[in-house]
Amino acid sequence: MSRKFYGPTEYGIEVLGEFNYLRGVPIARAVIKKTRTTEKIDRHMAAPRPSLPESVRESLRLDEDGSDELSTHD
Repeated sequence: MSRKFYGPTEYGIEVLGEFNYLRGVPIARAVIKKTRTTEKIDRHMAAPRPSLPESVRESLRLDEDGSDELSTHD
């Protein structure tokens, strides 16, 4: 069974930044972190995904050292 994952492009990040939507990334992560999920959802969230372009990953980093990249669980 084939799986498809979609992620933001460099252009998409540019547009989100232009409208200040990237300010919501920390809030969205906090909500996801506090949301109770089932084992099935946890498996889906932990599924391997293709890597994002470096510029996109950089835009979505929270910590200054870049250690928190779109993680949903500690």
